[in-house]
Amino acid sequence: MRWISVVLLAAGVIALQARRIPSRDQDERAIGGIEEYALVHGENIPGMGRGVSVFDEDEYIHAMGLTREAISDINPLDPPLLVLFTSATEHTKYKFKDAVKMLKNPKFDNQKKTVIYIHGFLEGLFAESVKTVVNSYAARKDHNIVILDWHAQAAPEYFLHAVKNVFKVGADLGAVVVDMINSGLSLQRLHIVGHSLGGQMAGVLGRTVQKVSSGAILLPRISALDPAFPGFYGFPGAEHLTANDAEYVDVLHTDAGIYGAPVDTGTVDFWPNGGLDPQPGCLINVCSHQRSWWYWIESLEENAPNYFNSVVAKSWKDFKLGQVGQFDPDIVMGYSVPDGLSGSYYLQTNKRLPFARGAAGVVYE
Repeated sequence: MRWISVVLLAAGVIALQARRIPSRDQDERAIGGIEEYALVHGENIPGMGRGVSVFDEDEYIHAMGLTREAISDINPLDPPLLVLFTSATEHTKYKFKDAVKMLKNPKFDNQKKTVIYIHGFLEGLFAESVKTVVNSYAARKDHNIVILDWHAQAAPEYFLHAVKNVFKVGADLGAVVVDMINSGLSLQRLHIVGHSLGGQMAGVLGRTVQKVSSGAILLPRISALDPAFPGFYGFPGAEHLTANDAEYVDVLHTDAGIYGAPVDTGTVDFWPNGGLDPQPGCLINVCSHQRSWWYWIESLEENAPNYFNSVVAKSWKDFKLGQVGQFDPDIVMGYSVPDGLSGSYYLQTNKRLPFARGAAGVVYE
């Protein structure tokens, strides 16, 4: 697939929302998608009916290994930057107004694919997800690696600051990307990848590109890794990632209904292990949420022993019962997903690296 991988691995580590999940005798539509998940996947999200508070920002900060004190050191005036990595350790930073200068960098190769990675809540240039993504793409040697560093805008408070900035920074970035395309950036080799808040920002970016170009430019591909749930679904006027935001939108779900979207929201949606917390090997929600980018980077390996083979099914319940479509070894989750694939696909993973189980992953155990 010839995409300019704009890896918006927006590790949008979704800051937790201080509210309670309603019990089953309450209106689950209030949080959006929970009831639909139950209808589509054939079972409830674990925790429904317990009235468990799942969106606690302090809890999330702690789970990320951070403190309020450390976060307070972030300079709120730091602007968002596009950072070109020419190796795993060498990079050049560009303000949005200077982004087209990136194309003149002697180490930028417009014949290669270009990936833009957008991190998520509480993350920045030196977050584990960002460093791991950079290293994985650098090992392939076939991409220009661009990171959106929006650490100051992705800081708390989640709803009043980070979520609002998804739309502001995403719109600004969309205009920048149009400028870069008009200045020679290869559109067909461009790929946007985003995790959590970054996945949602990828959608804003895609919509803005279409708007600014008056419909003349449609991004080839967006890959959303457990796109953020809180603040994007379940209320009138909610705006979130959809299949219309690019020519092809593939989505990986790993923490549905807690930090990640609980509904199909792309051209093709993958639901490893039902897309639910806990993912195998995880003990906390944040781990499940981050599994999406771990699965992604493993899918980047060119000589991996196994791939994330997946199979179409009407629901996770049907997958567990073996009521699935015909196995096709070319249908895999992640970087090498086939062109033109659509629908909902399921698989199981291992609980530790390597996560991919190959063909064994399409048979429920």
